[in-house]
Amino acid sequence: MDIPAFQHDFFNAIGSFETIKFILDLLPDDGIVIKDREGRVVIHNRHDSENYTLLHPGTASTIGQKDYDRFPLEIAEKQRKTDQQVIRTKKPIINGVYTSPDMPGKMTIFSKAPIFDNAGKVIGIIGIYRFLESTTSKDIPAWHGRLADAVQYLQDHYAEHIAIEKLAKIAQCSVSQFKRLFKKMFGDTPNEYVIRMRINNARHLLQTTDRTISDISNELGFFDQSQLIRHFKRLRGCTPKEYRQQTKHKKTVLGTIFSAF
Repeated sequence: MDIPAFQHDFFNAIGSFETIKFILDLLPDDGIVIKDREGRVVIHNRHDSENYTLLHPGTASTIGQKDYDRFPLEIAEKQRKTDQQVIRTKKPIINGVYTSPDMPGKMTIFSKAPIFDNAGKVIGIIGIYRFLESTTSKDIPAWHGRLADAVQYLQDHYAEHIAIEKLAKIAQCSVSQFKRLFKKMFGDTPNEYVIRMRINNARHLLQTTDRTISDISNELGFFDQSQLIRHFKRLRGCTPKEYRQQTKHKKTVLGTIFSAF
């Protein structure tokens, strides 16, 4: 049997993707997305849709949208960079890692592969990913276990001053090796990772409390509120005050919508 030809003929004969999507929607922990060359979502499973809804409550389907429409700029740029790598090289990315500033305390393990047309041209990509809820050894694949304890310590003490030497000691490696491995694993320096953790928690406090920006900055380990404001604007594109106003407006709009039912 000519296996490639057999598979090619079978998939060419598929008239609808609904049955396959039905199976993909049953995956409880993995998000799956298929995009075209322009980065537009062609199809995604239920889990990906639910993850997106966490960022944008009440949002309808994102079919046809690009990552820049679906996610904050930083996440979108990371997504697009890896998408373009797959399209350019025509090779998959297996077990890539990045952290999301909108998913504090979570790592994302992802794999992406090119999708070819009949002429062998890449017409899009398919990606699968899952969030790791923590950085404990049992959650992280073996090839990342070396940093697990250090990263867990960092997440537990992000509001404190943490010497890089202490983290390297926990990871049982030199400072230079720790920095290199950390950058490879997370795409950020340890210091930048801490700042993102603080900003994530600042967002939570801004949304759920009426505490002052000065009070929040002190609790999260910033020198003063001006430092919080500077980093918040750099990472989120707006000031903490503007962010609080935006989230309050969204809650008001959603409350008005749901009150009609």
